[in-house]
Amino acid sequence: MTFLKSVTVRRDIVASIAAAIAFSELVNWAQRGAHRWLRVGITLALLGGCVVSPGYSSFQLARRRMAHQDSRIQAIPWLQQHAGKEKTVLAIRELMILPTEWKRIAASSTVIPWFEAMELLQRQRFDYIVTGEFDLRYASDPIAWVAYSGRRDRHPSGAG
Repeated sequence: MTFLKSVTVRRDIVASIAAAIAFSELVNWAQRGAHRWLRVGITLALLGGCVVSPGYSSFQLARRRMAHQDSRIQAIPWLQQHAGKEKTVLAIRELMILPTEWKRIAASSTVIPWFEAMELLQRQRFDYIVTGEFDLRYASDPIAWVAYSGRRDRHPSGAG
């Protein structure tokens, strides 16, 4: 993924440099007084290319973003299909999935903050755990973050 981004960035930089050189040459050529109708046509074509090129890139980015599906949205229908009434689900509150969404599944769901999950998992078994990647430095409870990070740093596995 990183390789493709760097190739795209390099391609965009090369295209920008080429467009600048072409535009500079166009200005020089227009100053020499060549055929007026040809100058106007080429100028319009180059300006149109300069306008269309970024628009096309923006269109590709927008199309990719619209095709992306948030895994939080996919989790609820998946749990509806796989987690029956007898199953239990532990969900992390920081995922910000609405309570009405959790009510759509038949399983018994428990939604708690990240900092409380480890302790609950040590006391209780769950059939499914719904979590994600979090930068806990930006958690809503800074005191819990300090306590959690100290506990995690003291634990040999880093798991808390």
